[in-house]
Amino acid sequence: MREDLEKQLYELGPILYQEKDLPMNQTCMCWGFECPDSWFNILKDLTIELENINNKYKGKYECVACQVKSKYGSLRFYYYLNILIKNPTEDEVKLATELDNKCQAIIDKAEVATTQICCLCGKQATKVSKGWISFYCDDCFNKD
Repeated sequence: MREDLEKQLYELGPILYQEKDLPMNQTCMCWGFECPDSWFNILKDLTIELENINNKYKGKYECVACQVKSKYGSLRFYYYLNILIKNPTEDEVKLATELDNKCQAIIDKAEVATTQICCLCGKQATKVSKGWISFYCDDCFNKD
C-alpha cells in the first residue's frame, strides 16, 4: 500500500496500530499494510470501527493489530485483544471475550469485502485469477 495511505490509517488508529514502529522480531506491523491500495476504504472503515472500541474502553482493553496483509486474494488482519486491567474479575474477562468477538466480526466483514472488489481499481470484482489468487473486475482481468 502507498505510504500516504498507510499514514492516514496510522493516524486514524494510533492505539490499533501501536506496533507499527516495533522491530520485526516483535511484530509484523513493521512491514506496514501488505495489500492493494484499492482496499484503502475498507481498511479505513475497519480502522475507525476498531479504534472506536479502543477509545470506548481506553485503559481497560485494547485491540492491537500485529499484521495486515493480503493472502489468497483477500485481507488477513491479525490482532490481539490486550486486557490492561490487573487481576480482572470474571465479569471483566467475560466482557473481554465479548469485545474480542465483536472485533473479530468487524474484521470478518472487512475480509469478505476485499473479495468483492477488484484488487487493481476497486470496482466490483467479477473474476478470480488462477494460480496467484486475486479478484478483478472485467476490465482489469482482461488487461492483466
